[in-house]
Amino acid sequence: MTAVRMNLKIILTATVAAITLCAAAATGHQSAKRTKDMEKKNYYCEYCGHKFPSVQQLASATCPRHPDGPNRGRHKLYEGSEKSSYTCKYCGKKFPSIMVMVGGTCPYHPNGTNKGSHSPAL
Repeated sequence: MTAVRMNLKIILTATVAAITLCAAAATGHQSAKRTKDMEKKNYYCEYCGHKFPSVQQLASATCPRHPDGPNRGRHKLYEGSEKSSYTCKYCGKKFPSIMVMVGGTCPYHPNGTNKGSHSPAL
């Protein structure tokens, strides 16, 4: 009976150790993946399309394409995700980047034909 108990204790100890190692490895992997994703995150201005490494830097600078006039307001955070192409919410045309998109006027802009820039859809 003692030998059986001893074997069970060894098996249980080995199982707990294996589970602990697996959990530590999984947590480390998830943590590393999360850190890697956070490092690569870029933030874009909805008005001019410039890319910033942090929201703080984006919000602290003035925007050359602000609707109130050049450098009369701050950049506006584009709240959509990073994509391979962006679609104008007014006309539906696709563009390779936000910067290219906002560089042209939109024929279906709410202010009138070609009286405003394209705007990225979320």
